[in-house]
Amino acid sequence: MKQNKIDKSIHEVKLLINYLKLITEETNEEILYFEHLGLGSLHLNYEGASRYRECLRNLVENSVKDDDLSLKTVEGLFQEALLEAFYLEESSASIDLKINDILEGLKQKLTAKRIPYCCYIPVCGINSEGLPLSMGKIKIAVFDDLLVDTFEARIVKHSIQREFKWIKTKEKIDSSFYKKIVGIVTVEAKDYNAAEVIAIKNLREVLDILNFFSMLVPYNPDAWTYLSGDLEPYFFESIILNEDDTASFNIMSKRIGPLQEINVLRIIESSKKDNIGFDYVINLLTKNNLNKFQQSLLTAIQWAGRAVVANRREEAFLLYAIALESIILVDSPNSELSYRLRLRISHLITSNLKNRNEVANTVKELYNLRSKIVHDGKYEISSLELDTIKYISISCIKRLCVDPLFRNMASPKDFADWLEDRILS
Repeated sequence: MKQNKIDKSIHEVKLLINYLKLITEETNEEILYFEHLGLGSLHLNYEGASRYRECLRNLVENSVKDDDLSLKTVEGLFQEALLEAFYLEESSASIDLKINDILEGLKQKLTAKRIPYCCYIPVCGINSEGLPLSMGKIKIAVFDDLLVDTFEARIVKHSIQREFKWIKTKEKIDSSFYKKIVGIVTVEAKDYNAAEVIAIKNLREVLDILNFFSMLVPYNPDAWTYLSGDLEPYFFESIILNEDDTASFNIMSKRIGPLQEINVLRIIESSKKDNIGFDYVINLLTKNNLNKFQQSLLTAIQWAGRAVVANRREEAFLLYAIALESIILVDSPNSELSYRLRLRISHLITSNLKNRNEVANTVKELYNLRSKIVHDGKYEISSLELDTIKYISISCIKRLCVDPLFRNMASPKDFADWLEDRILS
């Protein structure tokens, strides 16, 4: 079935080529323009651009699985095939046969076998103490001499320019990687660009989890980990003039971003001492076949981890809300959002009837605020409101991580049934 779909997509590319060859008149409706060195360029009008987008969407849908081929690569191969076919010179050989050869080449490239790539991504904000740390398929480690030797051994296998290649590689390692923290991620992909995209995505998910659990460590304010360019600390400065008093003004300055590095050993020690659930989550990450309830729990932790590092209160508030929705409504994400959330949360995190009613009312108020942020876009969140939804999110997620009752649940239905029993009783 998959083969039939890619064949159909390739046939649609051929129809596009034939269409483009029929259009010879000049047009002022240039919507899309692209070129490749040595192949020429194409200018597309509205209809041509529309057909181009449709062909590209179909190629991506039928050739890319789990991001194993980058969209940039797919479009590049697609454009090359269009240009090669469009600018074919007349010869004794059939133009149609040449176009078929070009499209067969495109098909072979798009359906190439996935191969393993080992990706080394620099990570910021983690203390080297306690490393290396394995979290599922990802290893966080110091780029040490052993890794340098690994790269040198790889370079010497090149048949030509071995010394030159190693000199250039060593310069890059020394300037950007040596003695720094890296995430080592092995992925399967069809090209280098796709491998990097998958590796960064997987690594960010693990860093979100680390940020969540770092928040649960006592006396550990704003210890965050991140990828370069995401969360570097900086000082935000402004000058505020008092227009009523021309002699009065104030220079404002505040630090934005993480205050310290994450210490993995402190998270591990805190998990053993205070049972915050880090060991359970590490165990989940090592499994290949998680059930939907376990997957949703990891997703909720990741959303909460993103909320931890968000600089804007409104953004953090929404991310905590998403974290709650992704796990509390795992069995029915689209039905009676506010009502089901407040009912389920109140039964999950408290057993006292009076406290349960107070939690339910609080969740109702918080979700009214959520609606104002989403629909009005201007509502400001107070520190108390943010702290409240943060506390509720953490309480729910933490219980699901540490309570053996939930650790053994096999499906969202088990969770929903437990909540229903609590509510009805």
